[in-house]
Order: sequence, then C-alpha cells, then structure tokens
Amino acid sequence: MAKESTKFTEEEMEKIKEFKGLYDTMTIRMGQVSVERMVLDKTENDIKTKWSETLDSERKFVDSLSKKYGQGSIDLDTGVFMPAN
Repeated sequence: MAKESTKFTEEEMEKIKEFKGLYDTMTIRMGQVSVERMVLDKTENDIKTKWSETLDSERKFVDSLSKKYGQGSIDLDTGVFMPAN
C-alpha cells in the first residue's frame, strides 16, 4: 500500500524554518569565534615572543650594570646604587 504525501502546516513550516535559521546563525557565529580564536592565539604568541625578548634584553642590561658597578641594589626613585656588602 503506497503512502500519500502530506504537506506540513504553515505553523510547522515556520517552526522548521526557525530552527534552520537558528542553526545557520550559530554555524556562522562558530566560524567567527574560530577566526577570533586564531587571532587571539597569534596575539598571545607575539606577546610571549616579546616577553622572552624583553627578559633576554633585561638580563644583558643587568649583567652590564653588574660588571660596571658590581653587585648591589638600586633605589628606583632616586637612581642611587647601593653596593652589596
């Protein structure tokens, strides 16, 4: 026995289209989030690289100060160096 085709009601079709629209919107947003994540990952990696470079630069500068003045500490407010005992 062959089954007859049936047409959905307008309300049913509206609900089906509503779900499709929601999924389409979420799919697009997921793509946007993925792109934003890629940009953030690159930015994070750039900052990590700059952080490492800054640490290396600081270490070299501190080494040059230690060679010039010896071991000690500096008062950052006055710029006065106090040699270690």
